[in-house]
Amino acid sequence: MGFLFILLFLSKLFTQEPIHSSDTLFIVNSISKNPLSDVIIITALEEKFSSDLNGYIIIPELNSPHYPILIIKDNYHSISFTKSNLNNIIELKPIIFLADEVRITEEAFQPELTLPIKAYHVNSTQIEATTSTQSLIESLPGITLKSYGGRAGVSTVSVHGGQSQRFSVMFDGVPINNEQNGGADISQIPTFLLSNLEYLPQGHSSRLGTSAMTGVLNLSPSKDGSKVSLSMGNSNDWSVGGLFTKSFQKTKFTFGFGRSNYDVKYSYKELGDYSKAYSDLGKVYTGLSNSIQQDYVYSYAQSNDVKFSYFEVNNKRQLSTFVYNPPVDTQKMWDGLQVLTASAKWSNSQFLHSRKKTSIEYLNDKHALITNNLSYTNILGDFTSTFRAINVFSESSRLLDMSTTYYAGSLNYDNTWNYINLSTSIKIETEENLTPVFSYDLIINNNISQKLNSSFTFSHNYKKPNFNDLFWEPFGDPNLETEYSGNFYLKNKLLSKYGELNFDAYYIVFDNLISWRPMVGSNAYWIPENISSANSYGLGLIYKSNTYINTTLLTSYSLSITKNYNRSLSHHHQGKSLLYSPIHSGSIAIQSQINKSTFRLSTIFVGDRIYRYNWPRDNMLPNYFTTNLSYKYKISKTQKFETYIHLKSDNIFDTQYQSVYGFPVPGNSHSITMTIKERK
Repeated sequence: MGFLFILLFLSKLFTQEPIHSSDTLFIVNSISKNPLSDVIIITALEEKFSSDLNGYIIIPELNSPHYPILIIKDNYHSISFTKSNLNNIIELKPIIFLADEVRITEEAFQPELTLPIKAYHVNSTQIEATTSTQSLIESLPGITLKSYGGRAGVSTVSVHGGQSQRFSVMFDGVPINNEQNGGADISQIPTFLLSNLEYLPQGHSSRLGTSAMTGVLNLSPSKDGSKVSLSMGNSNDWSVGGLFTKSFQKTKFTFGFGRSNYDVKYSYKELGDYSKAYSDLGKVYTGLSNSIQQDYVYSYAQSNDVKFSYFEVNNKRQLSTFVYNPPVDTQKMWDGLQVLTASAKWSNSQFLHSRKKTSIEYLNDKHALITNNLSYTNILGDFTSTFRAINVFSESSRLLDMSTTYYAGSLNYDNTWNYINLSTSIKIETEENLTPVFSYDLIINNNISQKLNSSFTFSHNYKKPNFNDLFWEPFGDPNLETEYSGNFYLKNKLLSKYGELNFDAYYIVFDNLISWRPMVGSNAYWIPENISSANSYGLGLIYKSNTYINTTLLTSYSLSITKNYNRSLSHHHQGKSLLYSPIHSGSIAIQSQINKSTFRLSTIFVGDRIYRYNWPRDNMLPNYFTTNLSYKYKISKTQKFETYIHLKSDNIFDTQYQSVYGFPVPGNSHSITMTIKERK
């Protein structure tokens, strides 16, 4: 009954007209969705009306001689309306952002993901409010973060039960998933460099590559403006970073660098009965360590349609091993990531070359992979064709030294009839001695009105086995089959004077899902296998309010049902949730600005998860809440620069939990940051 009441309330909230008469208009910024004051309406009879502080314009009944009417505001594109196409909610597109004249909460940016479905966007304000990339990404709706020991540990992203190998993570448009194990370690990306995040929880292998079975996350570094930052916190947490941008004639250069450090010694108290034995309840594990020293450099250059970028990060870590196998050891680990990209565009063609190198040394194993991707794209009318050649070379102490080259060709088609946008894509990938792989999608976008946008997507996606799956000595299986999935998505966006509501529903059918499991009779050795069948379905709700009294509310909820139907499972476990896939998750955040101060309070909830099938009761990881708080104060502001301090606290209630069984998260993290930033 409570759920029905909420649905009825939301229906009432988002379908009702403005609270005044039918002659009331509501004017908002097309990017931030915030109300716009001092907007002027001029009728054909030269009558003038102005919007109030809340974005409303109350006008008398207008007859045909009053039309067309012109809506204007400084620094915004003007719009002209006739009587037939005038709506109650009107969006004005900004021309230029002047901080003292236009109040916005999100920056304009050029999206890297060229998709017909608009991705969720996280702006620099929310990025600056977090202490780590992990805590930032964990706040995104529907995401499950698996962290092997906290902030310094390897962290991977999963969506809709697909696990990290089936979710594509990009840095500035280049996939950083490791061809060795399929996952992407987001702890390698420094928060200081980031300016935008684009997140799309939809599978599009034909457009975004082999890892994009369940979705994509693009982490965009800053390319405009300059800033320097110094931060200090508990657990020997400190960082320094600099980013500088300069233009010479038609060429723009950006250079960034930084170093960060985090080192915590902690203990963990067992509070649940989900561990290997009930006798562990109340046991305290001491001497745990979680530390990382991260060095990075970033450069970017653009001259007209020629672009070049380079990013390199190196990490030195000390991580505690599995806590339930005492004595707990602390192991050293070194890993690095290099991404080099060069592109040139002229007329309707574009050439792109990217080179990615991933390196890791851990437990006497050494790995290095180099991936070169060369692509050519041509646009001809409504058609976009792309040809790619990808070479991967691998060296490893536990993997056969080898290289492979494969080729992919794709064709996209986009067209619009009235309010309907149709987009489709097909891709074929070929590799020597392997069966060609096909993927495709169909997207129907319906812009019913300015208040409602709906879309339906079907995609057929794939994921080929990684090097570890095939050749990891001595446990790899060279006979593994390619994974496939059929993905259905229904997205709706409702806009009202109260804010924006996104309602998404999905259904995914997985075939031959690759999963690693313990060998029969042993928990120490794991082998890969194809899960014959698995299903995932659910829904997501995201609500973002318009700013009211300088306060904005953002909430999300995700319901995800995953079912494992692998033929190797006993009848006791058929249809159970996939491992590490929570049914319920959600978040709520509130941000308020008062004069020079900005407050942000956010809470994240993750439901319980199965980490091992058991009988009569499965082994579970319990649900957890984490709450983060930030306070930003602007110290000074000049014509070119502003200086502010930022107090940040992640996990303020010091909640200890496990996102991966046996690797607890240390607890809270506090820091103070001073930043001098160029005003845009």
